[in-house]
Amino acid sequence: MDRGYPHPPPSYQQQSQTATGTNNVKSQEDTNKEIRLYKNAKDRRRFEDMADLYAVIKTTQHLEKAYIRDAVSADDYTEACSRLISQFKTNEKAIDIDTLDFINEYKMDCPLAVER
Repeated sequence: MDRGYPHPPPSYQQQSQTATGTNNVKSQEDTNKEIRLYKNAKDRRRFEDMADLYAVIKTTQHLEKAYIRDAVSADDYTEACSRLISQFKTNEKAIDIDTLDFINEYKMDCPLAVER
């Protein structure tokens, strides 16, 4: 159906050309390059443990909010909270880091999880 547009929208390739007419595809490839956060298995394990700790803290924050809003029953809350606390303790030991420093370093906004 024609809505009065004289031409179809420009393609992605046309949009990536600069004013000089050169193509920026090469620079786009550079920005999509995978960056390794680790150089060995020990570093990789540490980053995975930190990711797990981050997930546990954020999940705890969401669980606390859900409980406050009465979206989770007391029994489900207790079960999930116990499991998260257990996971938290295991992850905290694995990375050997102060949790509040971790939360501040990664700018996590999770006051309810911190309280828990």
